[in-house]
Amino acid sequence: MSKIKNKEIAEILGISPASVSLAINNKPGVSEATRARVLELLGTPPTLPAKAATSVNDTLLLVIHKKHGKIIIDKPFFSELIESLQTTATEKGYSLELFHYNPTMDLKQFTNSLYTKNASGIILLATEMLTEDLEYYKQLPVPVILLDNAFEFEPFDAITIDNSIAFMNAVKYAYDMGHRSIGYLHSSTYINNFQDRYDGFMNSLRRLALEDENHPMISLPCTIDDAYIKMKEYLQNLPSDFQMPTCFVSDLDYIAIGAMRALYESGFQIPQDISIIGFDDVTACEVCYPRLTTVRVNRTDIGAETIKMLVARIHNPHKYYMKVQISSELIVRDSVRKIN
Repeated sequence: MSKIKNKEIAEILGISPASVSLAINNKPGVSEATRARVLELLGTPPTLPAKAATSVNDTLLLVIHKKHGKIIIDKPFFSELIESLQTTATEKGYSLELFHYNPTMDLKQFTNSLYTKNASGIILLATEMLTEDLEYYKQLPVPVILLDNAFEFEPFDAITIDNSIAFMNAVKYAYDMGHRSIGYLHSSTYINNFQDRYDGFMNSLRRLALEDENHPMISLPCTIDDAYIKMKEYLQNLPSDFQMPTCFVSDLDYIAIGAMRALYESGFQIPQDISIIGFDDVTACEVCYPRLTTVRVNRTDIGAETIKMLVARIHNPHKYYMKVQISSELIVRDSVRKIN
């Protein structure tokens, strides 16, 4: 077996390389619990008493699993979600420890390190995850709640956004405002949430009998700057038969805001020429011009309900699994024009 480096151990456990060295060389300066975690990763039996290997405490783990880091970035949605998780965990008598997985790490070693924490349960922020990423988490001996990704056919409790229904509500609002040619600004990065929003878009077209109308779909990156650049390129190379819709719905506010800038620089007025609807309700929706109509995700409630579900699972183990969707709401501002 190849030897794991001190730097890799430090990254997995969230400690300094110096602490790893102290633990390996049996020197003072680190706790016995930390020393045991380091030795566990090296394949050396932990020095903690046997009871500690099976006992749990009042600690919950929040694991942020980054498949690529294009969606889970430093933005209000995730910071507010984490704050809600921490607040509710404290109210329930638990502490919450944060751990990050990124694609440069060995997933088996990472999940093994979670086992050494002896926590009561784990919240797995699964926004960017795919089904195959779940295999090692299935081996953990404590309850695991998936957050922001349901994986319908996998044996996990989960709490997520009502992506499909929320998107259908956004399309229905555009329809009620008189729009029939409704385009879609779709993320070029795949996650299950965006697939659910795509399904909601297509279901809306069927339910509203709009299949025969013009519905261009444009694939754009997930940041404002990159969406702007890509949309600018797209508008500069439009096919001769392209018909601009009267309204766009978007997978993300950031995509919508970047596209709005590109459209404006290409001579389109919003909402006079083209209306736009976003998704998330980030702070920028209130300060961009015009103010962006969007879907507000109730992230505080999502965080609170996730902790409640995990605590209930810890105290009352059961064989069935629950997949819960937290509803969203449409926030009407100035970016959608009513037309005849």
